[in-house]
Amino acid sequence: MLRRSASLISRLTILVLSVAGLLLVNGASSQAAVIEVNTTADQVGNAPGCSLRQAVSAADLDFAQGGCAAGLGADTIKVPGGTYKLTIPGDGETINQTGDLNVNGGGALTIMASSDSAVVIDAAGIDRVLRHAGAGQLSLVDITIRGGRLNPMTNGSGILNSSGLLALEGVTVTDNSAQAGAGGGISNQSVISVINSTISGNSAKGNGGGYFGSMASVATFRSVTVFGNSADAFGTNSGNGGGVATSGTLNTFNTVIAGNNDNSPMEANQVPDCSTGPNFFPRYTLIGVPSPANCLKGFDPGTNLTGDPKLGALGDHGGPTATHVPLEGSPLADVGGAIAPDLCPPVDQRGVARPQGGGCDIGAVELDPNGLDKPVVPTTGKASLKLKRVGKNVTRAVKGGKVTLRIKVRNVGDTASGSTRVCLAIKGKARSAVKPAGKRCVKLGQIQPGKSKAVGIKLKVRKSAPSGRTRVRLVGTAGNADARRIGMSLRIG
Repeated sequence: MLRRSASLISRLTILVLSVAGLLLVNGASSQAAVIEVNTTADQVGNAPGCSLRQAVSAADLDFAQGGCAAGLGADTIKVPGGTYKLTIPGDGETINQTGDLNVNGGGALTIMASSDSAVVIDAAGIDRVLRHAGAGQLSLVDITIRGGRLNPMTNGSGILNSSGLLALEGVTVTDNSAQAGAGGGISNQSVISVINSTISGNSAKGNGGGYFGSMASVATFRSVTVFGNSADAFGTNSGNGGGVATSGTLNTFNTVIAGNNDNSPMEANQVPDCSTGPNFFPRYTLIGVPSPANCLKGFDPGTNLTGDPKLGALGDHGGPTATHVPLEGSPLADVGGAIAPDLCPPVDQRGVARPQGGGCDIGAVELDPNGLDKPVVPTTGKASLKLKRVGKNVTRAVKGGKVTLRIKVRNVGDTASGSTRVCLAIKGKARSAVKPAGKRCVKLGQIQPGKSKAVGIKLKVRKSAPSGRTRVRLVGTAGNADARRIGMSLRIG
């Protein structure tokens, strides 16, 4: 069921801007164009039909593109159900011709699903999904953002908001990975409001697997679920805050930040859910593990919770986007705010009316015990990797030769693993003996629960390698699973 969200986004925008001390003026507010996408193909220029990329350019430039009408002031792009895969390679370009979608215009733009059918924008690993660098407001409504991959040291693989205001409602950001930077799901350098949305299954080598905010950033989350994201994705002690990490301002209302991971090798260095400065203001917010030295708060009203939120797996629980539904016995039920400024929205991310019980549920989803969804079997909502050696415990190798280390990666969790990969780790004395003979990391994609995938990583034995036993590690990671390591021994003769 599609929600009528414009008034709610408008009210939230006013709130966020008052916090930020900003004023966005749209000089052409009395003018608007509706641009209707009619193809899932990724195309530019005057190619026939109206693709999503062409529609964004038409709105930005106020100039017709292919079959897309020209933008005019505060535009709306309506997108029918389907998967819109970005297929034109190229990163670093910012004029919307290759790679990610780029919104650069100064006017307001809304990109929204035109029906109840699912709309997925999938970068398919070629770049991030979307970059907002315009001075105006960009609103996304009832859309899934997934498949963003950034290999350079750049932030925001799902969405980068570098200027202006970004407003998300009914949006799920999932399966995006910052391979060298921060903000696997979202990176914010300006102002963002997020309502009735889910940030899940994203990862970053650095800080903020789900959300990352710069020092100048301002963010407001209202009825949001941040769950199953990972920082320090490759276990190199390079990031904190698997859920959220920000040195800017973050206001949260009726929000879940839990079940996230920090894959740092040493437990003492792990900051799984929250890495914030003193401008974090949570209200009616459940934080799974509020690391006291890292999850700093400007003010705690005494309405916040900690612990396991007891959420089910990310999946189709009704509505146009995937969500996590509270399980029976969840501490999120009926404990949301009841008066301003803590009021929950009138519906949840799926369009289910709030409240269904004695009060609103915390997070993006309101459990409907008699209707849309009633999960009864507890699950972890996480993938869990198990690595197993294939072949002998010790691999024989000769100086100057090559060997292949083989393992099987099995998902023993109850949710498909996202962005699964296996990487070679060579440390200490082993560096003088061996080096990678190809790519250090191999991507395995998604592994379904109970299934396995085999992988082999090649090593080159140095001619100068000392004889004897050498040990390296293979590290398996996924966006929604803890890192797992297995030692591999070589006998060099």
